[in-house]
Amino acid sequence: MAATSGAATIHAHSVSELRPEAPANVSHPLETLPGQASKREVYKGYVRAQRSAHNNLAPIHRFLPTEILMEVFAHIIPTSCTALCLLSVCRKWRYIALRTPEFWSDLLRIPVVTRAAVRGDPAGVERFRTFLQRSAPIKFSFNVLCLPSHVSEVLGAHLNQIGGLKVRVSGDEAVVLYGWLATGMPLLQELEIFHKAAYPLNPSYRDALRALQCTDFDLPRLQTLRVSPAFFVPGLAVPSLQTLHVGGCCCDDCRGDGKTYTLHDLSSFLRRCPYLFSVKFSMGSEPLSEPGELSHRPVSLPQLKTLTFEHYQAYSLRDVLSSLIIPHTTIVRINSETFAQGGETYFPPALRKLPLPWALRSLRVVVGTCTCDLLGANLRNESGRVKVGWKTIGVLNRRTEIFRDFADLFASPAVSRLHISVASNLYPTCLDGPRMAALLSAFPQLTFLRVGRKCHDLFTYLLAQSDPPPCQRLDHVIALWSVAWEDEFWESCDLVEKTLAHRAGLGLRLSILDLRFRRLYGLKEQEIDVDLQVVRKGLEERFRPLAEKVEITIEV
Repeated sequence: MAATSGAATIHAHSVSELRPEAPANVSHPLETLPGQASKREVYKGYVRAQRSAHNNLAPIHRFLPTEILMEVFAHIIPTSCTALCLLSVCRKWRYIALRTPEFWSDLLRIPVVTRAAVRGDPAGVERFRTFLQRSAPIKFSFNVLCLPSHVSEVLGAHLNQIGGLKVRVSGDEAVVLYGWLATGMPLLQELEIFHKAAYPLNPSYRDALRALQCTDFDLPRLQTLRVSPAFFVPGLAVPSLQTLHVGGCCCDDCRGDGKTYTLHDLSSFLRRCPYLFSVKFSMGSEPLSEPGELSHRPVSLPQLKTLTFEHYQAYSLRDVLSSLIIPHTTIVRINSETFAQGGETYFPPALRKLPLPWALRSLRVVVGTCTCDLLGANLRNESGRVKVGWKTIGVLNRRTEIFRDFADLFASPAVSRLHISVASNLYPTCLDGPRMAALLSAFPQLTFLRVGRKCHDLFTYLLAQSDPPPCQRLDHVIALWSVAWEDEFWESCDLVEKTLAHRAGLGLRLSILDLRFRRLYGLKEQEIDVDLQVVRKGLEERFRPLAEKVEITIEV
C-alpha cells in the first residue's frame, strides 16, 4: 500500500507540473468600467483577457518549439476556409500561421477561393491576393475556366510561384498569358491552354500569339504542354518539354481554316524539343498543308516512347508521319473514323502510304450493318508496337467489294495474323467463296486465322488443290460457326475433317484447332433430345489425330 501511495503521489505531482498555472491577476471588470461602456462589453473584454492569459500558459505553447508548430501547420491540408479559425486560437498560433507559407499555399487549392476571385467579388479578389502574398515563395497550381483581367493582375505579380497552370481563355486573355510566358515563369512544369469556343480569335490576336518566342531561360522546367490548335505556335517550344498534347477542341478556330499553324510550324516546334517522350494529336489538330512542305528535312525524336493520333484524317496522318523519324521502340497508336458515301472506298487510299517504321503483322476486320472496324497492329515484341484503328460508317449491306478493297490496301507477306468477322446477313454479299480465296491469297504467310459466323468458304479454300498449297504456315485456326442443326452441323464437321486430313497428308498439320459453334439454329434448349457434351467429346476424338490440340465448344 505504501508503495502504491508513493507512486500515486509521484504521478499526481508530475501532472500538477504540467497543469497550466492560474491566469495572471486580472482586474475586476467593474473596477475598470469606462464612463459610457455597458456591462456586457466590459465582461466580454474580461473574458477575452482571461482566455488570453490561459492560452499563454497552455502546455502546447510551453513545450513545443516554434519550428515544430510551423511544421504542423505546413502539413495541414484545409478543405475549406474555416481552417482560418486556427488564427484565432491565440496570438502565438496566429504569429506562426502567418509565417507558414505552405498553409496559405494549400488554401489556394480550395475551389471556392479561385471561383470567388474569378467572379470578381471584391472580398474574393482581396482574399485571393492575400493568400498569394502569404504563400510566397511556395509553388502552387492554378486551374480556372477563364482568366479575367482582375485575376491576371493579381497572378501577374506571382509568376515565379506558379508550378501548374490550366486555363480556358479567349483571344485577349491568351495574349496576356503568352506575355507571362515570354516574361519568364521559372517554376512552371505543366501548362494547359484551352480555347473558349464562344470567343473567336481576330487577326490581331493571332499575330500577337505567333510573335511569342520562349527560351529555355524563360521556361526552364516546363515538361508538359497541352494546347488547343488555335493557340499552338512554334514559339511555345522549349528543350525541357517531355509531353505534348495538341487538340481536343472542336470549334471553327481550332478545326477549320481559322487555325494558323502548318506542317512546317509543327516541324519547327518538334525540332526544338529533342527530349519528347510522349506526343498526342487529338481532334482538330491536323496542321494546314502547304505546297512543298513535305520536302523539308524530317525531324528526329530519338527519345519518343508513345505517338498517338485520335480522330485524325488519313492525309494529315501520312504527312505528319512522313515528317518524323522515330525509334523502332516507339509505340504508335492511330484511332480515327470516316464516313463512306456512294462510290467511295471504305478504307482511305492514304492508309496504304502510311510511312510506319515497321510493317503491320496483325489485321482485324469486323463488318456490321452500319460500320466496318479495322484494327491493324504489329505483334508485341522487343522492337516496339504499332496499332491502327479505323472505323468506317456507312450503309454496308449494299457493299460487296469491301474485302477486295481491304486486300488491295493491306496485302503483305508480313501479315501473320488475320481476324475476320462479318454479320450473318451480310456474309453472302461480302465474303463468298471467291472473295474468301482472293482475301487469303493476299496474305500468304498467315500463321493465325480467326473467322466468324460462316466458315465453310474458309475450309473449302484450305482444301484447294494448288501448288503451292494455300496458307502453308498456318498452324492455328479459330472458327466461330453459326449453323443449323442437324444436317448443316454434321456437314460442317465432315468438311473440317476432310480439310485437316488433306493438309496433314501434305505435312501441314495444325498445331491448334478451335471450333466454336456459337448458335445451332433449329435446336432449342428446352427441346434438347441429344447430349451435346457427348457430341463435343466425340468430335474431339475424331479430330485429335489431325491436329496437335483440339478444342470444341457447342452452345445452343
